[in-house]
Amino acid sequence: QNYISIQRLAIRTSPMAYYIMSPGYEFFMPADNRNASVGVVYISNEKNNIDTHIYDMKEIALVGTNCRVFADVAGELLANGLSVNAMLDFPEKLMLADDRLTVTHADLARHQSMVDAFRGYHDVVLTYNDDLSDHYTNDLTLRYFVDTVHAAREAGVARVVVVGAPESEAFFVSDLRRLDDIDWVFISTEGDYPARAAREVIEPSFHKEVFAEG
Repeated sequence: QNYISIQRLAIRTSPMAYYIMSPGYEFFMPADNRNASVGVVYISNEKNNIDTHIYDMKEIALVGTNCRVFADVAGELLANGLSVNAMLDFPEKLMLADDRLTVTHADLARHQSMVDAFRGYHDVVLTYNDDLSDHYTNDLTLRYFVDTVHAAREAGVARVVVVGAPESEAFFVSDLRRLDDIDWVFISTEGDYPARAAREVIEPSFHKEVFAEG
């Protein structure tokens, strides 16, 4: 359908809810629902009628360390119009600013803290440094990867997208394959992996398996 203009929604918030306003329409969704659908109002080119299209405006939990992989995926998620809660070991070091970006501390060593942080999310993206010579980040991965996935399960997360080094695929996938109550996909840091990660959040194609092109 051909449209001559798009009227963007203005969003105002209250402690209890988001009110999404548009010409002639008002939508309401609870403040704690990070995965609610909202409307976009279009003006048709042919009949000048108001037409409303519903789409998902998700907030994604993105977990990682201050490394290239995390930054690449965060940038791609934001570029695709998603809101991101960036959960980092050192949030003060993140050099990225966006209206749709929230930055919080990921306390990986405290299981219940991560469970609480994940509550309300449908999707969690876990990013891991593919520089295997970085002892600090690799130690975090070995210590907390499994616990982080289990925290997501306990919080009711439906799907985890894991992004890591191709050399580490066996490590990640061996644990993921033991889980039967949460969806997942592993994406290796080869080629345009940020676009693959965003695609698997927006329109999941791979379920409980490794992402493969073609």
